[in-house]
Amino acid sequence: MKFSRSRVCPILLAAAYLTLQCAPAMKAKPPKRKPAPVPESLETSKRGDNDARDGRLKEFQLITATLERAYSYLQIKQKRWRFSYSQLKSTYEKRLSELKGMKDYRNLLREFLGHFKDGHLRINYPRAGSQPGSTQMAPAISHRWVGHGILLTRIARLWGDEKAIAKGLNEGLTKLKSARALIVDLRGNGGGNDALVLDYISKIVPRRIPLGRVSLRLSPEVLGQRPHYKRLYQPDPSRPGYSLWLPLFVEPQTKTGFSGPIAVLIDKACYSSCETAALAFRVSQVATLYGQATGGGSANPIFIKLPRGGKMMVPTWIHRVPGGKLLEDNGIAPHTVLKPTVNADKIATINLRQKLERPRCGSECPSTMIKE
Repeated sequence: MKFSRSRVCPILLAAAYLTLQCAPAMKAKPPKRKPAPVPESLETSKRGDNDARDGRLKEFQLITATLERAYSYLQIKQKRWRFSYSQLKSTYEKRLSELKGMKDYRNLLREFLGHFKDGHLRINYPRAGSQPGSTQMAPAISHRWVGHGILLTRIARLWGDEKAIAKGLNEGLTKLKSARALIVDLRGNGGGNDALVLDYISKIVPRRIPLGRVSLRLSPEVLGQRPHYKRLYQPDPSRPGYSLWLPLFVEPQTKTGFSGPIAVLIDKACYSSCETAALAFRVSQVATLYGQATGGGSANPIFIKLPRGGKMMVPTWIHRVPGGKLLEDNGIAPHTVLKPTVNADKIATINLRQKLERPRCGSECPSTMIKE
């Protein structure tokens, strides 16, 4: 059957119309909407937070691994202060995820290390805007005469310009040639290079001074930074990870020394290398110590650079004074205990003057020494 062109079009149109009318109604699907793009700043911030958390965790694990390998007092501190290192480590590692920023993180590290109560175990961060030499400090070494031929030598610190410190101590030795008595003021001295002050003492005391013995924690860190320790410190088979005990002495550099009476002033702020000086004077039996017990810290520390800034100071040896007592946490006791409010300079000066004026009657002389 043939259709003329004039008839096809209306029929097709009619069929199409009927199809549209009879077909079941269909709901139109809404167009798919793409999720709103996250602002680039938020994405970067979230990614940065995750990176910061991962970085803090890795650094904390580096710190704890270093403690476990290199810190000489790890076992001693747990026993001394009654805590479990493994539990402490686990607790603080979990707290890392709660931190909001670098300030919180550094505070957490400070709190974590604070449990060991070790002034040498800490992280030093550079101060913002500070420059070397920008802070004016009092001289490390100073001298003054306090009357009756008594020389007072103040040793404020043993760090900084070591040439200037050595020069100042040698100037004191020159002045000492015309002195009748000596006061050495070590109060507030936080330590530094003890070789400087031991050299000074070796030119005053004409005999060998025993300082006790030390044992080194033989870690990759300390041997890597100080390769000569491999010859100096031999492993102790009975104490894996530690060296054999090595005796310490101050060898005299004088045959006569200083013959006058010596007073040494100490306090709790006398720490680290300052305590080595206090120990040497006390053991020498040529000096009387006045004040309060020293701070109790012996370290021979190494420094570990941290990836997120700062350097961690880690003690590497254990020091036992003559008699076997630990210097760490105990310090050096004075012969004459004085309260911090008492003028120790005055007490020492009066007692030295009495010694200088006292007749040579030996043990028959009544004691007139002032204690407070």
